[in-house]
Order: sequence, then C-alpha cells, then structure tokens
Amino acid sequence: MRQKLWIAATLLLALALGFAAGGVVGNRWTFGWLMSMLETQAVGNQSLRLHQLALLRAGDVDRAVELMEAQVDAALTSLASGRSWEELPPPVRRVLLQSKRYRELHPPAGGLSVAVRGAMEAIPEQPLDLRSCPRPVRRMLDGEPAEPGG
Repeated sequence: MRQKLWIAATLLLALALGFAAGGVVGNRWTFGWLMSMLETQAVGNQSLRLHQLALLRAGDVDRAVELMEAQVDAALTSLASGRSWEELPPPVRRVLLQSKRYRELHPPAGGLSVAVRGAMEAIPEQPLDLRSCPRPVRRMLDGEPAEPGG
C-alpha cells in the first residue's frame, strides 16, 4: 500500500513539475515575439527622441516639431484602426480627442493627409477633459498662447 502511495505521489509531482515547466517554456515562446516587438518599438522611439533633441539643440525647432507632429498623425491613424469608438479604452479615446484638437489648432502647412482627415472624422465630437494634462498641454489645447518654460 505504501509503495503504491509513493508511486502515485511521485507521478503526481512529476506531472505538476512537467506542467510548470511546460508553462514556463510556453510563455517564453508565446510572449517572446511580443517582447521583441516592444523592444524594437522602444529603440525606435528613443532614436527618434534623440533626433528631435538634437534638432532642438541645434535650433531647428521647425523640423523637430514636424517630426513630433508626424508621430501625432501616425497615432491618429493607427490607435483606433479596426475598432469602433466604443471598443477603445478610455485612455486611448482621451489621447485621440486631444490629438484631434491639436491638429485642428495646428494643421500642417500642406494640409492634412487623407488618412489623418479620415481618422479625425471618425473621432466623435466630445468635450475634452484636460484635467489630467500638464498645464502647458491644457493651455495649448485650449488655444491659449504658449508660455516660455511651460
């Protein structure tokens, strides 16, 4: 009887260890590609930030702003892609409303692209809740003039 209990306990322990090991290996395999994508995105974002900082330090404010606005436009066209407004999480809706307002106040010299215009049209007219924004962002989205030093 004891020997059967010992065998059963050993088999149960081996099964539990196998299950745990499979979970660890499976998670690494499943989420490894996601981690790689997130890392690639972080590297790209950091490279772009450094480029923008270099432009600002060199006094090329217009080019730095142009690069930043391109990021705003890319977010406008991609964040809601394939989902209805109601499906979007509140933080995504909030940033899309803010981005839309920014582009309404500061359109590019050559006009908005068709993709950005379409994305903006898909964002419903809703009041902006700017309480969570830093003061300079609130002022900008309210259409107030910028203040040096924010």
